[in-house]
Amino acid sequence: MEIWDAYDKDLNRIEGKTLVRGEESTFPDDVFHLVCEILVKHKDGTFLLMQRDPQKAYGSLWEASAGGSALKGESPLEAAKRELKEETGIVSNELTEVGRVVSPETHSIYVDFSCETDCDKDSILLQEGETVAYQWEERDELLRREDLVKHSFLRMQLFVKELQIYSFRGIGLREKEEIKNLFTAVFTKEPWNDDWSDEKQLDLYINDLIGQSYSLTYGLYEGEELIGLSMGYIKHWYRGTEYYLDELCIRTDKQGSGAGTFFIRQIEKAIKAIGLKQIFLQTDVSAPAYHFYKKLGFTELEGHVSFAKEI
Repeated sequence: MEIWDAYDKDLNRIEGKTLVRGEESTFPDDVFHLVCEILVKHKDGTFLLMQRDPQKAYGSLWEASAGGSALKGESPLEAAKRELKEETGIVSNELTEVGRVVSPETHSIYVDFSCETDCDKDSILLQEGETVAYQWEERDELLRREDLVKHSFLRMQLFVKELQIYSFRGIGLREKEEIKNLFTAVFTKEPWNDDWSDEKQLDLYINDLIGQSYSLTYGLYEGEELIGLSMGYIKHWYRGTEYYLDELCIRTDKQGSGAGTFFIRQIEKAIKAIGLKQIFLQTDVSAPAYHFYKKLGFTELEGHVSFAKEI
């Protein structure tokens, strides 16, 4: 039986409380366990991939990381060093924490590390029941692979710029035509089917969202192409200042690729850096976006309802 420490969402250990592996479904919503992931890069520029045992979840897929759950009493760094040695045979003190992701869905806090090594590339050891093969892969080939465990690789992409295929930045009126084109391309199609044929109303609406002193607009780019859009504003409230997100979209052909998750995580980092405390948004319960937001840790507000009245 594997015993874990219990943590709150800020990675503070909850004294006197322990968790048992396999009982995650019984964990309270505000209780998490620690998972460490390590991206290994050789000094020749290649990255280490480990193939998961076919009997495990995501069996036979490849991971651009070693890692696993921290045992009771372990710090993130201690757990990372142990997991790295167990799964690859690499012993290293050159581990650098690169970022953290809180996942309410799995009751996990992922602490990600990078490790640069000059080890003998043929010396990698496999852990019985965990890994069955390994490869060293060039960066460009790594980004093209379709047989990776996507969620763990996406977490690494959040923090390791060398692995990112998307760029994130604040945008505004200068990008108005790009914004209008992406917005209409997404929201005039299924499942929304909004009618934005009135160009004047479209122009006024976009101005309302991006042209005010309190507007806060972000774009997700693949190369020079805008593929993701977040339009909202800064709202001051007694519980703190928040990002009131009116519209968020990902280009239709990029939905389901991980771009949306990457975009939301970058928005969270950006608004936290300017002192905002939360994101508030609304969506249709029947829309795919509803499940997307739930998966990313957004909480449905009980007792809240939207009203409208035509006059």
